[in-house]
Amino acid sequence: WANLLVSLEYDRQKIHLRRFNMIQSMNDSGIDYLFVDSLPPSVALRGETLDYQIHAVSNGPGVKFKLASGPEGATVSQTGKVTWRVPADYVDEWAQVVVAVSNSLGKEKFHSFRLKVEDAARVIEAASGG
Repeated sequence: WANLLVSLEYDRQKIHLRRFNMIQSMNDSGIDYLFVDSLPPSVALRGETLDYQIHAVSNGPGVKFKLASGPEGATVSQTGKVTWRVPADYVDEWAQVVVAVSNSLGKEKFHSFRLKVEDAARVIEAASGG
């Protein structure tokens, strides 16, 4: 979003910032592209609803989203919003979600992320220092 390329020197004593618009460069090159540039959540809370809006970038129109796999009850909308009402009695410590992202040019990518499932009360207690 900042259109910057950031690099560190080998000794990590200097940071170099260079203006770089990746989308413009890909458009100028004529390549077909599709990628996800949003960061998924890492935690889901038992008894709460997880909402995550996937943001995909493509030079082709018609980006589509489909839930390839995920915990029972998880869904993804046509616009890429992942929703999961986490059961209060969910027993597993982790949940894996895989969303197929495609465009009208025939490109398809899988956006996969893993969620640590925790109790809401425990997270609130940890955040308050208790």
